[in-house]
Amino acid sequence: MLQVYEELRVIGAAAAEAKARRILAGLSFTPEMQNRPTKRFSGGWRMRVSLARALFMEPTLLMLDEPTNHLDLNAVIWLNKY
Repeated sequence: MLQVYEELRVIGAAAAEAKARRILAGLSFTPEMQNRPTKRFSGGWRMRVSLARALFMEPTLLMLDEPTNHLDLNAVIWLNKY
């Protein structure tokens, strides 16, 4: 059991929700939207959810095909800085 807790500590599980919420906020999700089921979003917002999932994993390389098609200007600026 202690090994499980150690693995959770190593991967930063305690900070996962806060990290996810920061990424979603950067992609223009309001706090209310962050609690909404994905199936209730339009296709463009679902693309943002997919982008957030990819960013959450902190890949070394992220290749995107026209990632700004579904983003507003504030989200594009945030993504560029991220």
